[in-house]
Amino acid sequence: LYVFALSTLGVYGVALGGALAPNLILYGEILGTTVVNADYRDTGGAVGLSGYDVTMFGLGPGIAYYLQPANVYFSGTLAISKVSFSFTDVDYDDSAGETDFGIGLSFMCGKEWWVGRDWGIGIAGRLHWANMRDSFYDTLINGWAASLLLSATYN
Repeated sequence: LYVFALSTLGVYGVALGGALAPNLILYGEILGTTVVNADYRDTGGAVGLSGYDVTMFGLGPGIAYYLQPANVYFSGTLAISKVSFSFTDVDYDDSAGETDFGIGLSFMCGKEWWVGRDWGIGIAGRLHWANMRDSFYDTLINGWAASLLLSATYN
């Protein structure tokens, strides 16, 4: 089990889908989080490395439900996930490795305001968790990221 201490991060997510019923959306999503110059250590404190960029990403189906008329939504995505490590130091032109694909979950809650007939813009909070095997070190890695996001939805 490994823990990543956050320095600077980038977060993304893109979903495409359609309504199954009023206020109920089925979609496919690509999502990820990148931590720049992360501290990397195991939970026992035995391994301590720094200077890595760590990216956790996933791809999979999801479902969202909107509470109207407040335009508040809750969503969940089941994602095939992977973590990749690369050196922050530009003197290294090498990837530090990546995990095998594993299972991941993403949960999001947000609020949007209509800015046009078909467009909503808002804010959201996301929790992204994933569990993958690192074949090189023969260990399991649990990763998680909590993020605050800006959102835009076309309806």
